[in-house]
Amino acid sequence: MANPKASNLQSQLGKLVGAHGSEERAKRMRVNAARASTTAKEILQLLDHQAPAAEKEFLVQVAKFFDDLNEIFEVNQRKSKVAKQTAENEFRKKREAQLQAAIKNTFGEPIDADQVRSIANALLVFASKSVGEQEAKRLGVDRFHFFVTRDYKLKSAIKKDDIEQMAREIAEVRIDGYDVGRHWKDKETSCYSAGWVDFERFAKSL
Repeated sequence: MANPKASNLQSQLGKLVGAHGSEERAKRMRVNAARASTTAKEILQLLDHQAPAAEKEFLVQVAKFFDDLNEIFEVNQRKSKVAKQTAENEFRKKREAQLQAAIKNTFGEPIDADQVRSIANALLVFASKSVGEQEAKRLGVDRFHFFVTRDYKLKSAIKKDDIEQMAREIAEVRIDGYDVGRHWKDKETSCYSAGWVDFERFAKSL
C-alpha cells in the first residue's frame, strides 16, 4: 500500500500559506487537519481493533498524515504571522518617512506654530460643506470633493493646541490627496477633486 507523506507537500504549502496575508488560512487548515486526524482516530477507537487490516492501515495512515499536516500548518502560520509583522513594520517605517518629508516640505525647519495652527484651521474650513458648494459653483461642476484624512484627530489636535500632531495630520492630508486637483465624471455628474494647490489658493484668500 502506498505511504503518502505530508512532508512531501511542505514546500508547496509553505508558498501558499506561509506568506504575508495567509495567517488565517493556515489557522483554518490547521483546524481542518486536526479534525480529519481526530475523525480517523475516533473511527479506529470505535471499531476497537475490529476493522479489516487494509482499512485499519488506511485509517492509521490518515491520522498520521493529518497530524503531520497540522504541524506543517502550525509552522507556516507562525511564518505568516512573522511576515505580516515585518510588512507592517516596513509600512510604518515608510509612512513615517513620508510624513516627516511632507512636514518638512510644508513647513520647513523649524516649524512655525502659528503657521501650523493657521493651516490646520483652514483645512477644516476648506473641507466644509458650505465651501464645497461655493467651490463647485465657482468651478462650474456638480460636486466638489476635498477630504481631510482623520479629521477627528485634526480637530482634537487643534482643541489641545498640539502643534506636532496638527503638523502630522496636515502631512497625512498632503500624502493621501492630490497635489493638483482634477476634473472627472460620475456618470452624468461632473466632479472636481481638489488638490493641495487648490487649498493653498483658498488659504491665501482667508
